[in-house]
Amino acid sequence: LGPAAPSLRSAHGVVAVEPFGAALHVRVAPGALDAGEVARVLREAGATAVEVEPSEPSLEDVFLAVVGRAGTAAPSGAAGGAEATP
Repeated sequence: LGPAAPSLRSAHGVVAVEPFGAALHVRVAPGALDAGEVARVLREAGATAVEVEPSEPSLEDVFLAVVGRAGTAAPSGAAGGAEATP
């Protein structure tokens, strides 16, 4: 999934893409992308056997969003997340 991450980062509505073990942790703006759209972007970028699971933002996600927002102009509102695994 690593080589496909830049394509996902440039997708409209994607707030952050971070490695998470063998997976990617993806945060999206509310209502921007659903799991199927995330999987489509990854497949179009060459990823195979993609599995995307929506998840609720964790306390760590909220912390990272707040810390990131302190240094940059991040979108307002809570961002949803997804785990993309090979």
